[in-house]
Amino acid sequence: MGLTTNCAKFLFYSLRQGVSFTETIMLGRQDLYSSEKDILGLSMKNGIAQVAERIDWNQRYAEPVFELLGATKIDSLDYSDYEKASIIHDLNFPLPSHLKNKYTVVFDGGTLEHVFNFPEALKSCMEMIKPGGHFISITPANNQCGHGFYQLSPELFFSTFSKERGFQVKALLLAVDVPDQGIREWYEVSDPKEVKSRVTLSNGFPTYIMVLAKKLENIALDNFTVYQSDYAAVWNTHEIASSKMSYVAKIYKAIVPLFIRDSIYRLRKGSAKEKNVSGLGKVNPLFFKKIKES
Repeated sequence: MGLTTNCAKFLFYSLRQGVSFTETIMLGRQDLYSSEKDILGLSMKNGIAQVAERIDWNQRYAEPVFELLGATKIDSLDYSDYEKASIIHDLNFPLPSHLKNKYTVVFDGGTLEHVFNFPEALKSCMEMIKPGGHFISITPANNQCGHGFYQLSPELFFSTFSKERGFQVKALLLAVDVPDQGIREWYEVSDPKEVKSRVTLSNGFPTYIMVLAKKLENIALDNFTVYQSDYAAVWNTHEIASSKMSYVAKIYKAIVPLFIRDSIYRLRKGSAKEKNVSGLGKVNPLFFKKIKES
């Protein structure tokens, strides 16, 4: 786990979105992989170079970056004390009550994909955040099989950090990493629930999901279950659709072969509009909006 230059860019991006880093907790004590030169360059772009010059960079961990971003309290949470994390807790198990509603930022820079009981760990992250605070995560999406237990989907975060659970996704981006070139491109991803279609990609480069979600209010997460949006929509409308199915629709289903109906369905969902997008492979470009990295 470590803070790369791309991670730092996303943290500065989050700062510009109004995030307060005053009370920050890292999942795992993050190593600092970005150079002092790169961090100072980012601080100059964001108008806080004078602060950066006063920070002690002679250490391996990422606390100086969060200090630069305005943190006055910086904790780290880990299973073990081998990197001298300030809080020892196994994220496979429920969060202790004294850690709830304590932080303005929970930062996951590459921890959650290594936790077997992922839903419990994600729930704990949500519970640690104060109302008005933010969850920030950078985690593998594609082409890193074997890195951790999981590679994750944008829809997981859209569906989890919803208003029903007291959250709002402010930004969900994909970052494509071309070997030996660093992060090449950022793309803003559409919410499958909003576009009423699965938002998929299949590419050949390591790709990261970068999430910024705001906690709007405290809502009890006792029954912590999330369903994929297209299935939920089908389940919610099935009985109504069945009872109101027109005579013509019934004939259509009876006489048109399934493979033809499937082809028509894919056309309606926009698969015919797919094309090759740099770094992402063959996707529907309407669902991926390129944005500036920093």
